[in-house]
Amino acid sequence: MVYEFIIGDFLRLSKLKFSSNVIEKCLESEQSYNHIELLLKGEHKREDLTLINMIGFDSNPIERLQFIVEHLASDSFGNYVLQKILSVKIDAVVKTRMLEEIRNRQAVVGATVAGQKLLSKLRTQNPAILMQLVVSP
Repeated sequence: MVYEFIIGDFLRLSKLKFSSNVIEKCLESEQSYNHIELLLKGEHKREDLTLINMIGFDSNPIERLQFIVEHLASDSFGNYVLQKILSVKIDAVVKTRMLEEIRNRQAVVGATVAGQKLLSKLRTQNPAILMQLVVSP
């Protein structure tokens, strides 16, 4: 039931050292990643407060994923949560959209050490989708 509490503050908690570890562990549970998938799609009964405050309650799914990727990819703890989300069994369309957002934002994501690690790992795990990623010097 921890994930019920996490959903309402998912983005903020994903960026904190200890709570990001809890989220990663929760994502290993099938129940939890179903909740996260619903959050990513905007279909969960609870809503992340940061998402509501920054992009509104009625944001479209693409804008929502863009915001989530943008906020987690370059964060030193959030990037691990993002990697874990992409490694669990989530909807293929959601996963592809998230990977495309990372690819589209590679210059920004690669500007941080955390982002470079994320890009490097994703290049090896998802070569078909991310083959257009350029290697940072």
